[in-house]
Amino acid sequence: MAYARGELGLARDERRAAQLYKAAAAAGDAAAQHNLGLMYMSGGKSSKALKWFRAAAAQDHAPSLYNLATAYAFGTGVPRDAAEASSLYLRASLLGSADAAYALGRLETDAVAAREYFVVAARRGHRLAAAALREG
Repeated sequence: MAYARGELGLARDERRAAQLYKAAAAAGDAAAQHNLGLMYMSGGKSSKALKWFRAAAAQDHAPSLYNLATAYAFGTGVPRDAAEASSLYLRASLLGSADAAYALGRLETDAVAAREYFVVAARRGHRLAAAALREG
């Protein structure tokens, strides 16, 4: 991460960061798999990104579950599938993701159920969920 962001006195070096992420991802490190997925997604390589998000999601890595769900919600690199998106958002939410709880609230058609998801997200510090609760 330090090479990717140019932290800890290291010069920013995305190529070096990718090498390190690839090695750690291949060894099964979920955080590295996720970060590699982010690098691929930001580079427009959604199929490679989704491969790594899936690998991390298989280890119950909440941020990867969230990103995979978002891909299904918007049809990024996969066919749009609201049911799959909801299922993945739910898994991520159960693992503590405020973003996933908020997304579930946005997808929910029942106002009472949506509010419950917003409450969960807001308790986890999600500002937009807190704003949604104040508004309605």
